[in-house]
Parts: sequence; structure tokens; C-alpha cells
Amino acid sequence: MTRPIFKRVITRDGDVLDDLVWRHYGRSDVLTAVLEANPQLAQLPPVLVAGLVVELPDLPLPTEAPVIRLWS
Repeated sequence: MTRPIFKRVITRDGDVLDDLVWRHYGRSDVLTAVLEANPQLAQLPPVLVAGLVVELPDLPLPTEAPVIRLWS
């Protein structure tokens, strides 16, 4: 069984998980996956203290939605 690949990030004082996720992935739809990889973060306040280790899992790229053109 292969183990998931993670990037570890150490928080700075005042970091917010949503911002960490956005800076790493460039999208916010993966917040649930990050929380599943770091269940201890759900118990913390939204503004994080410095020194926490957050594991950011290697996730697949999002699939692009088909473009619909009305007049083509």
C-alpha cells in the first residue's frame, strides 16, 4: 500500500487555514481534504498560532468543466 505524499508547512502567528490552502493549491475546494489529513486542526480557533505543522496532501488537479457556447 502506498502512503500519501504530503508537504509539511509550519504556521506563522496569525495564519488561517483557508489562506494556507489557497497559497498552496490556488483553490479552496480542497479544504475538507486538508482537514481530513489534519483532524487536530478542527479543534483549534480559525486564527492559528505559530509553530503548528500542517500536512498538505498531494491532491489531483481539478477537472475542467466543459465550456458551453450559446452562439457558436
